[in-house]
Order: sequence, then structure tokens, then C-alpha cells
Amino acid sequence: GSSPLNPSGPLGRNGTGSGMECCNGFVDSVNPLDPKDPKWQKSAEFGPDKEMLWQSRPLHKDQWLMSNNAIRAEIQELHSAISAVVERGELCLWELHLIKSAWRIHKEHVAGNIHQKKELVIPFLDERIKLDYNLKQGRSQVLLALEQLSEEVTAVDPSTELQDVLIRLEKYQHGLLQQLNKEESCELQLMRAYFSPDEAKPLVDQLIESHPSLGSFIFFAGDETFSGFMKQEDISSFSWYFNFKIKCQEFDAGFVRPLEAVLHGTPLRTCYFC
Repeated sequence: GSSPLNPSGPLGRNGTGSGMECCNGFVDSVNPLDPKDPKWQKSAEFGPDKEMLWQSRPLHKDQWLMSNNAIRAEIQELHSAISAVVERGELCLWELHLIKSAWRIHKEHVAGNIHQKKELVIPFLDERIKLDYNLKQGRSQVLLALEQLSEEVTAVDPSTELQDVLIRLEKYQHGLLQQLNKEESCELQLMRAYFSPDEAKPLVDQLIESHPSLGSFIFFAGDETFSGFMKQEDISSFSWYFNFKIKCQEFDAGFVRPLEAVLHGTPLRTCYFC
């Protein structure tokens, strides 16, 4: 279903952005980086000469960018819902339950995304590229901030001053978005310069197969973008009907609709605490 938080088609939300300067929204383009700068090149055998091969695969259908945009959308929806509660001045038990449940989904997604990058993406890039150590450190800092905020969210009760939690959420959100932006303006650009789409295909397949929140990935991509992504990556309609569609619907029911209920102060009919 579409949502007042970010309206779109029947299965998800199709975000549009204006590039890296819009760090609170979806991103469909990134700041230029010169991948031909010799400081990135690890060996003479593999040079940054693959960019032209990606022309038929636009950034907005790149698995890396789509995954990051899903994370951006989740934290924005959490922020909107919690802000609405703060504005109303009262935290109900059912709202608390739904916020904590949505936060757990987001936490698992971000932690899983960072794990994928550390265990799969970075070793792949490291074969040909001299990577930026600061980006590696940045992911560790995001993970630490995620764990610290999780402790605070877990401890929230109806008497908690939610404004304080919101302030800390915004601090975490700022660091998270900054890290995602840096990845896209550096590592993603370098991957598309040093590796061809065919060379990157096994990695993309592995990332989709082990994705920490496939439902979020599909939902926030929106119908048109995800349909194009499936075609681009040769994903069968069988996978859609027997896996992807179900994951998308589960995410909608477990994350999106609950936060919409909190946003509007209207309990879900199926909520035990409501």
C-alpha cells in the first residue's frame, strides 16, 4: 500500500533524490570522484577502465545504492513516527511496542548490511583497489552508535522523555547517512571503474541471496525500479512470486504499517497492546 510518509505504488515506495547534497532523502546520483587517480590502483594488471561497461546499468538500479536507500528510508520513517509521538506529548504502550519492534528490524538490517560489506564487498574490492581506511573505520563507528542507541531504545518505557531519544536518534541518523554517502561517492564509483558488470555479478547474486532485509530492499525500491533490477540481474518471476513478493509484504506488515499507525496515533487492529 502507499503511505502518507512517502507515497508510491502498490508494493513499495519509489524515492527520488537530487544527489549527495540531499542527505535526508533517497539518493539516485553521487558526487564525482576520479577513479583514474593512480592512488586507488593496486596493480598495473587491473586499471580503472570499466566505467563504460556500466552505461546500461544506471546507478538507481545498482544493488549497493538500492540497499543504502532502503536504510535511508527506514531511519527516516522511524524519525517521522517518533517525532509525531513527541509532538503529541504522550507515549502510549502500543506505540512503544511498535516503535521497539520497528527499531529491531532496522537494527538487524543495518548490522547485517555492515557485515555484508565487511565480509563480502570489501574483500572483493580489495583485490584491485587501495581502499580508504577511513571508510572501513566509519562502518565500525556506525555499528557502535547503532548498539548504543539500541540499548537506549530497549530501555524506553511510557515515562521516558522521548525527546531525548529523538535527539540521539538524529545524531545516529546523521552519522549513518554520512557514511552511506561516503561509500557511494568513493567505493561504489571505484567498483564500477575497476570491475565490469560481469565480474561483479557473482558478488551481486551473493548479496541478494544473503540480504539482511530483502523486504525493505524491494519495498523502498518501488515497483518500477525493482522490476528493472530483476530484469537487469536475470532474476526469474518464480523468485518474485515465491520469495521476493512475500518478503516485501512481510516488511510492509512488520515495519511500514506499524510506523504509519504510530505516525497518525491510530492503533493497528491486530496489535495485542492496542
